[in-house]
Amino acid sequence: MQSFEPLTSRVQTGWSTVLARAAGAVLLFETVSGLSITFGPFRPAIEWGLLLHTLMGLMAIAPLAFYFARHWKDYFGQALSDVLVLGYVGLSALIICVT
Repeated sequence: MQSFEPLTSRVQTGWSTVLARAAGAVLLFETVSGLSITFGPFRPAIEWGLLLHTLMGLMAIAPLAFYFARHWKDYFGQALSDVLVLGYVGLSALIICVT
């Protein structure tokens, strides 16, 4: 027989939490600003974007690490699925970008 986790443990790390939405927003901003810095023309707006990108990235490291640690704890014991593999790939990519 398969045992199911209570719904309350899942709600802590689902997309409905404020921390999850904030993490998604920060990662979206970092992606868009990083691409504009990399491929955009060298102008004052891009230079200010670089400073904002760096500050936002530094401030987001601790909350993102907390979110991913809590998320990992909730989903680690589940059977391997395509969604789980995609999460592991995304976390690996983020670790590579941070280091």
